[in-house]
Amino acid sequence: MKKILYGILILFLLLTVISVAVLNMPKADIHDTEVVASMTTEQLYNAFTSNETNANKKYLGKPVEVQGTIIDISKDEQGSNVLLLSTNAEPQVMVTLDKTQESIEKDQLGKSVKVKAQCNGMLMEVILSKGRIVN
Repeated sequence: MKKILYGILILFLLLTVISVAVLNMPKADIHDTEVVASMTTEQLYNAFTSNETNANKKYLGKPVEVQGTIIDISKDEQGSNVLLLSTNAEPQVMVTLDKTQESIEKDQLGKSVKVKAQCNGMLMEVILSKGRIVN
């Protein structure tokens, strides 16, 4: 019985050490990697609306660079800036900017911007995170 308890204790300790090591690993910075595609917000949006499965295979979890017009600026629960981008009046891409990105003012509405960010798929619009303005 003692051997079983010692085995369970050792297994628990081993799993705890592995969990702590994995959680403390440095996070990959997408801004040091090459983008898989550079396009307008309309092109990215159309890729997802025409064939979401194919678009997920190409872009999901990968860095992309998109250019579009800022149609709305807000903040999320963590205080990061969130941009709604479009090439027409309808929202097509939502980008949550990296916390290191400086604040975006409302006077930027209507201006064209190029953003590098990680693609997270599509809900109502294409969702990008960890974004940084590159122009």
